[in-house]
Amino acid sequence: MDDLSCLFGDLNLNLNGGLNLIKSSRNKKDGTPSWLLFDVEKHEYKSSYKSTSGKITWRCNNTDFPNCPGSVYTFGHNLPIYYIKDHDIMSCLKFLSLLIEYK
Repeated sequence: MDDLSCLFGDLNLNLNGGLNLIKSSRNKKDGTPSWLLFDVEKHEYKSSYKSTSGKITWRCNNTDFPNCPGSVYTFGHNLPIYYIKDHDIMSCLKFLSLLIEYK
């Protein structure tokens, strides 16, 4: 999947003061809709886990850096976005260089 944030440029997807969400073209395994979240820095996240308390954990969905540790959480599909881990691009680049060396 292409990095969707570059396709939207400066488009503000924030509707009614909520999160910047786009419905994914793929559903979850149970058939419910899957969503992609974009933060203010245009990082793309996919839903990772939803707890019974309503807390949704999102993980980075950057296809160029598949093991990016970036993650956030929200309560439902509402603001604010709480940051758990930053996007550690250096470790992602290290992983990619190891992968290239392996080939």
